[in-house]
Amino acid sequence: MISIDRTHKVALVILVSVAFAFIFLCIINEIKRKSLIHYNKQLMANLSAEIDSYKKLGFTADDKIMHHMQLRMSHLQKRLDVINTHRRIIFNQKLAAVVKKEQVEELLTLDQQIAQNYRSEIEQCMKLGIAQQCPTMHSAKNNLTLLTTEIASLQDVLCDQEKNKYKIAFEEKISRILQITQQSLDEYKQEAAHQSAHDNQEYINFVRACITAKVSEIAALERQL
Repeated sequence: MISIDRTHKVALVILVSVAFAFIFLCIINEIKRKSLIHYNKQLMANLSAEIDSYKKLGFTADDKIMHHMQLRMSHLQKRLDVINTHRRIIFNQKLAAVVKKEQVEELLTLDQQIAQNYRSEIEQCMKLGIAQQCPTMHSAKNNLTLLTTEIASLQDVLCDQEKNKYKIAFEEKISRILQITQQSLDEYKQEAAHQSAHDNQEYINFVRACITAKVSEIAALERQL
């Protein structure tokens, strides 16, 4: 009899412990979910402010940059919808995730396109006679070096042709390229803000084209996440 009572108590303790652990995880999950919703809504507000900043720089609704910004807004809204629909958040995000070969190849192609854009920027800067010490020129060279390393890293991953899936820090790689692209965009926006009607029109057009290209690259990178 004593043995049965003791067994019941142990079982009750285990059940209560499991219940408390489950409730605790649910609370943590909900806190994280609400935090992600707030974070993404803040990103939406930031994108709206960014659109306003482009309007101040003279871009209109007909310019390609606005199309790219709308793509970014749509992607962010989809991400918010997913967070609202799928309530389980914890344990879903991993630094090293198993990704399909097609995803790696897609990112590699995108990185190569961005690298080519940096090469074109450097060539155009040289044609326009922009000094080597110019911030945009300096950043383009540094970012091209970083991208070359990232491209080589992805090519190494794809060396094993037998595999259809790879375990890599996929989001981390995208975030790294997103960061340098955003920095480059900020530099061009700063450059555009200081331009006047007296400046070389060819250089003004070049800076505006670079701003549009950077926003397009960011939109493409964000779609990979």
